[in-house]
Amino acid sequence: MKRKHYWLILLNPLFLLVYALGLRTLSRFFQWGGVARRLPLIALLGGAGILWFVIWTIVYFRKKKRKVMKNNVVLSVLLAAEGIVFVILTGVYGRQIYHSAQPYNGKLAWVLDDWRNTRKIAFEQRDFFKYGLDGIVTALEDGAGLAEGSELYTANTFSVTVSADGMIERVDGYLYSFGTEKNGTEEGKQEQSWLISYDASAGEKMTVRLNGAVNTDYRKQEQLSPMFAMADAVREQGLPEISGGQSAWTMRYSGYTTKVCESTWYQLTETGDLTSYFWNNYGENKDAFFLTISWGNTEIAAVFCGEGIMQTRQQEEEQKEAATKKEEAQEQGQTLLTDQDGSMTFYLDADDAMRLVVTDAAAGSRFYEFYNGDIHNADPFDGNIGVAEGIYFTDVRTGFILLSFASRDSSSMYYTNDGGASFQQAALPVEEAAADMEGNEFSFTTDDMDYIETPCEEDGELKVRVSTSAADVGTYALLFTSADDGATWEYAGIQTVSGE
Repeated sequence: MKRKHYWLILLNPLFLLVYALGLRTLSRFFQWGGVARRLPLIALLGGAGILWFVIWTIVYFRKKKRKVMKNNVVLSVLLAAEGIVFVILTGVYGRQIYHSAQPYNGKLAWVLDDWRNTRKIAFEQRDFFKYGLDGIVTALEDGAGLAEGSELYTANTFSVTVSADGMIERVDGYLYSFGTEKNGTEEGKQEQSWLISYDASAGEKMTVRLNGAVNTDYRKQEQLSPMFAMADAVREQGLPEISGGQSAWTMRYSGYTTKVCESTWYQLTETGDLTSYFWNNYGENKDAFFLTISWGNTEIAAVFCGEGIMQTRQQEEEQKEAATKKEEAQEQGQTLLTDQDGSMTFYLDADDAMRLVVTDAAAGSRFYEFYNGDIHNADPFDGNIGVAEGIYFTDVRTGFILLSFASRDSSSMYYTNDGGASFQQAALPVEEAAADMEGNEFSFTTDDMDYIETPCEEDGELKVRVSTSAADVGTYALLFTSADDGATWEYAGIQTVSGE
């Protein structure tokens, strides 16, 4: 019982109260922060607990004679209770502290994240007219893990402000790279990113945040090397707009983009020369890599290079992809493709295709014209506007087009038996399902069933389903079949998500 006496006194109720308050305050500090408000209390409570532990330990173990406690059930129970309370307090608040250290869950998480992913690096080569923008790359290579020789890309607008005396004052941007190739292959290349923030007035160090998420879908359009080439041309050849050296100016670069003429333009030629570019009309636009130069928010000049090259590559890729999809659809037959503008093409087979072409749009709705070989229908939906939901033809003469409204809560089906020269709205006997729908788990009625899905042929039979909206397709639907290629329809039962 000698050591029981030590623990019994050490874990006395007052100590446990101080311990609980200390852990509670520490947990809230890690969760919400608050150095000025909580840290002094944590120090006070923690100091009191440590002081009590030290004093009691010294007093207890320096006693030459200690009173030996007899086995006492009450004292044993009390010690056990103190121990249980101590463990519970440690577990509960320890779990809360651990939770606050997980990403996005508390102040501690952000502190740990900054410690892992934020660097303060030296930025010494600030003289723009001596080093250009290479000093930024050197700083990243020396202090932020950028592999030498890596191609850099910009994820957003990259801006650099240069003072009147030619020193870089500010740098802001989000750059990323894929490292360098090993042995001429892609093996070992790893995505890296750097969120850069530098302000000379705030200190000599450049703040760089690592390992951020970045969209890398358009790497070629976001290459940073054109900006460096244009900046070097400005540095070496100069521009009248900044030659006076009277105030700071800012360069901004967003990769390959479309820009409208609104200032003096210069073109960086393939030989590396800056030449004046005279645009025809104010408001003319151009696709190229642009470096804009401004005083504050007022653009005074723009340099561009690579006019049209990226657009041509992108167009070629899109054309190849569209051609491949078309070939697959023609080979497969009875396949629907949708263009970016909402126009639709239904490939019946390799020779025949039906199209709904968007001719105008307003307030979320579209106007369409229908084409089927030599047949052209300028108003296939009989004056109604909305969003085309589908096209389905069983042969070159017989088929359907569907139109939904902007909310996609309802749709209409239009039928033709003359190849699309004329359409009439199809009528489905929805009211025949009233008896079967009584007491359904969704409390739907026939009035709710007004979203017609695109027809299809299954097991040699033409079928169409009707549900409550596009969002509920497959959940609960009325099934209709046709024995005369869609001229008339018969109710065939209810289908739920289980397929019954």
